[in-house]
Amino acid sequence: MSEAISRLRQEAEEAKSAWKPRVKDITEDFTSASNQLEPGQLVKDEWFTLFEAVGALEVCNQLLALGSTCR
Repeated sequence: MSEAISRLRQEAEEAKSAWKPRVKDITEDFTSASNQLEPGQLVKDEWFTLFEAVGALEVCNQLLALGSTCR
């Protein structure tokens, strides 16, 4: 059994070292796209529902986001 555990640990380490996060700075793209919006205009994809919108509002609402501080 310890051989199997050793093999799994080795495979996990190999997989972890092979994974490289892809990070891209989208600041300019986001700023450019947001500058094309009119005041009050909303951009929504098919996966962003009222549930996610309310969740986003809750994050900085001190009555709903227990233990967090927003500035």
